[in-house]
Amino acid sequence: MTLAFGPRDTCMTMARRKKSTDGFALVRMLAATAVVVDHAVPLSGNGLGLLPQQRIGINLGAWAVGAFMAISGYFVCQSFERDPSVWRYCTRRILRIVPALAVLLLLTVLVLGPVATTLSTSDYFHDPATWEYLKQDILIFPQDYWLPGVFEHNPHNAAVNGSLWSLPVEVVGYGLVVVLGVVGGLRHRWITIASAMTASLIVERLITRQWDAGPTILMVPSVALMQMLPIYLYGMALYLYRDKIPLTWWGVAACVGIELVFFGTPMVEVTRGVTLAYIPLAVGHLMPKWVKLPASVGMASYGVYLYGFPIEQLLVSHGVRNQYHLMAYALAITLPIAMLSWKLVEEPAMNFRSTLFRWARSARARTRIPAPRKPVSDDAAGEPVHQR
Repeated sequence: MTLAFGPRDTCMTMARRKKSTDGFALVRMLAATAVVVDHAVPLSGNGLGLLPQQRIGINLGAWAVGAFMAISGYFVCQSFERDPSVWRYCTRRILRIVPALAVLLLLTVLVLGPVATTLSTSDYFHDPATWEYLKQDILIFPQDYWLPGVFEHNPHNAAVNGSLWSLPVEVVGYGLVVVLGVVGGLRHRWITIASAMTASLIVERLITRQWDAGPTILMVPSVALMQMLPIYLYGMALYLYRDKIPLTWWGVAACVGIELVFFGTPMVEVTRGVTLAYIPLAVGHLMPKWVKLPASVGMASYGVYLYGFPIEQLLVSHGVRNQYHLMAYALAITLPIAMLSWKLVEEPAMNFRSTLFRWARSARARTRIPAPRKPVSDDAAGEPVHQR
């Protein structure tokens, strides 16, 4: 799920994106694929995740989401710095995430729900929870994960689309960019670093149970929310300090070393904000040309992230319980749907932003034209005055 872009989203930028290759396209698609693959294990009832996270302390899906957050923080910060208009920034962000989300939710409620529910179609549509799901999730805060009777016999029946939990985190990240931009945190970049370090220390306090934030905040798991915010902030900081902190393979190796040194200690939750931000950004920048994907393919990773979970749940409800079969079938179905989402929904929404900004510029230009001066009569001025 990448929700980040570079600078101003113009038609020219879009044309270049269609033709160009992008190192981040592969990173984004790998991260989205990792989320789908990791979800296949608990959704099929075969464990907590693909990796033995209780033994090695690594949750593959969470790391993939962290990679998305780092990339988003980097490029969204770049976007705001290049065009610090708050309303244009908010418009870009809304039109990036909401259209695809709205289509997903409509398909979920109106198509998938009636097919997968154990209720009658009439009871399903008359249940207030059906429309509450649509309302809550389009507003993003707070999230709602349950539709009446849908997937209730699945091993994991608590969520129709559990992937949506990260969207509030992403929106909070968007808000941090605006706040730091307005207070000078992008201009005085040490403020962003200080914010990231503070967030990391809060995570350490949560992990060591020195502070209790409760199980959820706005229906988002509290620890997961706080774990992702430092990564987002460090992604921003890596953009702001791009002249001081090079992105190199040696840096990637150093991050891996830091992970090994602090493995199994609460301190790893502090260092991981840095390492998990640095690694995907460095890999995206350093990706060899021969493995780069078209940038448009990378943009479809958002669709993979949105559709993967409910497609897996639907397959499980139809009897697919082998986790590896579930991974393969889900990816084979999800990838084409994600590309359709990009081509039919997300890309047109991005193009519309440029049109919207042109309309706004034209409207401002019209309001700035001074009213024409009335000509002075011959009697009053002694000679005619002509309008220019």
